[in-house]
Amino acid sequence: PSGRSEQIATLFAKVAGDARFLGLRSLQRYASLLGYSGSDAEWPRQYWAICAHYGWDPATGASVHQFGEFVDDEACNGHLSDAELDALLQHLASTPLEPLKSRTDLVRELFAALEAGG
Repeated sequence: PSGRSEQIATLFAKVAGDARFLGLRSLQRYASLLGYSGSDAEWPRQYWAICAHYGWDPATGASVHQFGEFVDDEACNGHLSDAELDALLQHLASTPLEPLKSRTDLVRELFAALEAGG
């Protein structure tokens, strides 16, 4: 594998954590790193459009190989030049991402917030 493909695999691992695919929330995390400023409510529409465009299964998202094609596609908003990829990896090395919360944790937090509010 080339140096770039290894860097993309490293980026994938940093964004996906332990997951084998970049799904709805982890791809949003990547988009946010690139400056996506849409709301959480708007993101699913963007995610589904990306999945449809690239032929990804929305239930799973992008594999590391599919993510590499996405990052290499100069016509999309997910593209990174070599310099941008280097800079993003350096940023993530000095500022690690918080782990994504599990669905169970998100549900627990939602119910706790609802109980506190009512």
